[in-house]
Amino acid sequence: MSQVFNNLLLNARQAMPGGGEIQINVTNSHCVSFDIPGMKRCNCLAVSIKDEGYGIPEGDLKKIFDPYYSTKEAGHGLGLTSVFSIVQKHGGHIDVQSEAGKGACFTVFLPAIQGGAAVQSSEDKAIFKGRGRILIMDDDSQVREVTGEMLKFLGYETAFAREGEEAARLFKEAIESGSGFDVVFLDLTIPGGLGGREAVQMLLDIDSRTKVIASSGYSSDPIMSTFREYGFSGAIVKPYGIEELSEVINKVRKN
Repeated sequence: MSQVFNNLLLNARQAMPGGGEIQINVTNSHCVSFDIPGMKRCNCLAVSIKDEGYGIPEGDLKKIFDPYYSTKEAGHGLGLTSVFSIVQKHGGHIDVQSEAGKGACFTVFLPAIQGGAAVQSSEDKAIFKGRGRILIMDDDSQVREVTGEMLKFLGYETAFAREGEEAARLFKEAIESGSGFDVVFLDLTIPGGLGGREAVQMLLDIDSRTKVIASSGYSSDPIMSTFREYGFSGAIVKPYGIEELSEVINKVRKN
C-alpha cells in the first residue's frame, strides 16, 4: 500500500507543474452505496487524494489504468496500472473523478477490519536498511522517483539513468571518481534504448565484481528465472514494495 499512495501522490504532483494543493481525506464508508463489484455490504476505509491539476479528459478516464497508457509525454503508464493491481490484490477498489482543467480525485476503497486494531502478522516481511550508493536504470520516471524515495528511506544514496548507455557512462564515471555503486538495478526492457540484458555485460566489463539486479514488469521473461546465466546477481518483478526491494538488496550484498 505504500507504493499505491506514493504513486498517487507522485501522479498528483506531476499534474500540477505550476504548483498547487493536494488534499488527502480518510473516511469510513459503507460500500453498499457505491457500485463496486465484490464489495457490496462491506464496510470500507476510503482514502481520497485530490489535486488541482489539469485534470483528465472524459474520454481518457476509462483508459488511465490500462498498461502503457499515459497522458504524460514522458510517461509509460505503469504507475496507475501498478496502483490498480495492488489495490485489487488487497480486495479493494479504486475510483477516479475528474474534469479537464478541474483537477482529479482518486479514491481507494479498502475493506475495513472489524473489532479493533489489526495485529501485525508474524509472517510480515522485515525491512533491511543499509548504506551505500545505488544506480537505478529505468525508462519510467515514476519508477525512478518512487524507487528513489524508497531507497532514500532505507538509507541509500541514489543516481538514475534512463537507458543502458547512460547507466554504463554513469557507472564508469563513478568508479573513476572513487565513489562507485554498490548495487545497480537494470530494467530489462527499454523501448528505443539499450536494455538490461545488454547493459549488464557493459557494467561487468568495467568491473566484474558488480552486483546487478534485473528488474522487469514481465515475470515470464526467462531472464528473471535464470538471471545468473546472464550475469545478474538478483532479480525483482515490478511492481515491488519496500520489503521486496530491501530484501533483494540485502541478499545480493551478502553473496
